[in-house]
Amino acid sequence: MIAGGVSEADLPIADYAEIMRQSKITLNFSQPVFDEPNSQCKGRTVEATLCGALLIEDQNPETVKWFTPGQDYVDFSDERDLVEKVRYYLENDEDRRRIAAAGHRRATENYCAEKYWRLVFNRVWPTAFGPESP
Repeated sequence: MIAGGVSEADLPIADYAEIMRQSKITLNFSQPVFDEPNSQCKGRTVEATLCGALLIEDQNPETVKWFTPGQDYVDFSDERDLVEKVRYYLENDEDRRRIAAAGHRRATENYCAEKYWRLVFNRVWPTAFGPESP
């Protein structure tokens, strides 16, 4: 499937999540839509890993703040590198699943909704909800 985000295709969030869960690979491009000079860590980065898909994303300085390339996701340098890596991981299920599982673990342990809201509430009411997770 080729699509942007939920709003572009008028796709319900449950359908979007199901597509991600069924995907072997999710591609993401960190560049802003209008060729602005900076990269972004987009929501799709965490969505893909939380859903268990192998994330393949262009090399950028943002995603490495959250995930480790080659361990939690796969990065690529240019179009040729992207095509080679997609082919490789479609042909090498064990390697694809290992990296996808590591990305899923990292996302679940660090970036799931419970962790996020616990962090938010602990910042607002430091003593109300117990110790903040690292």
